[in-house]
Amino acid sequence: MTSRQISHAWGQSLARIVVTEIARMSPESTLKQLQKKGKVTVEVRGKEVELQHDDLMIEEILPEGIAGGMFGSYSLYLEKQETQEMLQSGFAREFTRAVQALRKTAGLQKTDRIDLYVSAATTAQKALEANVKEIKEKVGAKDVNFVAQKVVNSRKSKDKIKARNIEAEFGF
Repeated sequence: MTSRQISHAWGQSLARIVVTEIARMSPESTLKQLQKKGKVTVEVRGKEVELQHDDLMIEEILPEGIAGGMFGSYSLYLEKQETQEMLQSGFAREFTRAVQALRKTAGLQKTDRIDLYVSAATTAQKALEANVKEIKEKVGAKDVNFVAQKVVNSRKSKDKIKARNIEAEFGF
């Protein structure tokens, strides 16, 4: 409720006191009362003043780099900053998806095991090495070998992937 609305409802002097009393309350306490009782009660000059949810303007200000909000009975907050680990994991997932697509194109069955050969720049190789165990499990690889590009080019089934300016070529 704006100062003008409070002034109209309770008079100017009472309005200032109501605003001051609410400002003294912790935001957590105010929200707790609103959620539990559907209203906030403050005592002014021995008189209880009730404010409904619609009487208040509630705004959450999140720290830089955090996104989120309230969804029904819970709140969800996410860090917007991508870490190196997150980027590596994302590239490894995209790589895994590309290898699985090539396996399908090659007519391989789920039980068929492959020797996977990868040619990649340092950034991509680090991302894949950090996730090599999961990659091997998901693509049915006996081994993942980091090799020169000519080795990958000599493979019967081969492809390449580029995700967020990270590239790798692979084959089996």
